[in-house]
Amino acid sequence: MKKILLFIATISLSLLGITVMARENIGFSSLIGLRELANLEELITVTLGSNNYTLTLMDGFEETDKYILVEDIEMGYLIYDRSLQEYVEYSEFDVSPYNISEGQKLYAAPTYYFDVTCDGTLSIYDDIMISDEETQIYSSLETKLSEQYYGIKYQQSTSQSGTQSLLAATIDPVHIPYSYYFSNLRNNMGVNNGLYSGSCGYVAICMIYAYYDTFFKDLIIPETQEEKGETFSPTDFSTCTDSPGHNIFFQDAVMNYAAVKGYKTPGSNALNITRLQSIITGYMTEEVGLTTTRTRTDTLAKCKTAISSGYPVIIGIDGWHPSEGQISHFVVGYAYDSIGIIANFGWMGNDRQTHINGYTIGDGLYIDISGNPTYTDNYYYVEDDDYCRRYIDVRTGYSTQHPGYTYNNLNGTYHTRNCTACAYSEQIVHLYKYNNALQLYVCACGASRRENPLD
Repeated sequence: MKKILLFIATISLSLLGITVMARENIGFSSLIGLRELANLEELITVTLGSNNYTLTLMDGFEETDKYILVEDIEMGYLIYDRSLQEYVEYSEFDVSPYNISEGQKLYAAPTYYFDVTCDGTLSIYDDIMISDEETQIYSSLETKLSEQYYGIKYQQSTSQSGTQSLLAATIDPVHIPYSYYFSNLRNNMGVNNGLYSGSCGYVAICMIYAYYDTFFKDLIIPETQEEKGETFSPTDFSTCTDSPGHNIFFQDAVMNYAAVKGYKTPGSNALNITRLQSIITGYMTEEVGLTTTRTRTDTLAKCKTAISSGYPVIIGIDGWHPSEGQISHFVVGYAYDSIGIIANFGWMGNDRQTHINGYTIGDGLYIDISGNPTYTDNYYYVEDDDYCRRYIDVRTGYSTQHPGYTYNNLNGTYHTRNCTACAYSEQIVHLYKYNNALQLYVCACGASRRENPLD
């Protein structure tokens, strides 16, 4: 998992480009002062642990020379806010987002990096020019956010502990509904190794299916191919430490569908975005009978728009992963914050809440399922004194529990009711109903009487 840390997301733009080799060009201290340079070098040592880097001064919208970009010669970068005397973001394991920059480097906020070219201001990740209106938005946000961050920094400086980080000052994360599903999805998902190596596209498809099966229609995944999730609160389903999902047989079913339809290349589990798009909607329509609308997203901004509209997004990424090396991979994005999009990598327990801003972002895809939601029962809860699972619909709170009972008559007033599936038992008063054939009032436990018990 990348170590990308954020103290504060400051909006800034424009650049004064001055690049030097740190510790080899003392002249940079004349630009920012010896004290500030010493403070910066200490931060670089703590974060990047490097002695070989370049420094570049960058302007903000309202303030000249507001930032310093630190780029390690081999790997890693840091962006420092001179007004706050803190770093805004850094990564030990990613190359600088400006490594592909060809113009003047501009900074807005984490995942918002720009070049000034002869044609205008270019968003590096999206590869599109920003409008004058967007430029004005960045300018106004910078002033508002800076006031907020300075206030928080002052509160920290006067607090007793003095240890609270500026993470509290980041822009509030944007989540899809029930985003905890993906952050807690650890094991109940597809396999992407061994015979299934390279099947990350299928794993991502099945993760999307499982999400909608859990929160929209409990018929996408057959019951025999589902894996339920235990929640430790009947009302707070984020307490489930391993979200419900599916077993390997469902992944097999989706892959077999792809092979029959000609979407799967013989001898390969890899998918491109076009085939992935055909599979995810075709399977839903033909095998499940649901109407879906599929939408391709070709920029980072559109992926964020989809998430803010409530859709989990399958996103193709390319880049260097600290433990896996160079990867070309499909992930599921379900939230974003000041750093960038947060995704589950589909790697069974690992990288469930990972930012992808250090990667090259490719095409994305999300689907919109039409129709009315139905009852789902993928989460279950077990009472302390009750060993039978109570399956709960997340949206309505409706639950089903014991599948059936046996009854034992104790005396003329009480009987016990015992669950057929667990050790649950309770003592309750007889409940009589009139039986015309017997002409008696009869209880389920076998107790009977001739007169009406209500008389």
